[in-house]
Amino acid sequence: MDTTAPLCVLCDHPASIIDTDRGNRRYVACSNSLCGDYEISRRAVAEVADQPHRKAALKAQVVCANMQSMVLEIVVNAAGEIEASSSKRE
Repeated sequence: MDTTAPLCVLCDHPASIIDTDRGNRRYVACSNSLCGDYEISRRAVAEVADQPHRKAALKAQVVCANMQSMVLEIVVNAAGEIEASSSKRE
C-alpha cells in the first residue's frame, strides 16, 4: 500500500489533489505557501512534467491569481500550447 502524499505538479510539495471534470482535470491545493491552489488538465500535467522553467512561471501565476482570490486554470489549447487563465473561486 502506497502511503505517500500526492505531490504538487508545479513545486513537488505535498498537496491535496481532487479529480474534476470527469477526471480530465485536477484541482490542486498545494501546502507550499510559495505556490497555491490551481486546476490543471491531465494533458497539461504531462506537458510541464520536464519543464522546470515553465513550472516556475506557472507557479508565479498561481500565486498572483490566489492573491486576487482567483484560481489559475492551466490547460493545453487546440494548438498544443500551455494556456493559463484565472477564474473566481467557487
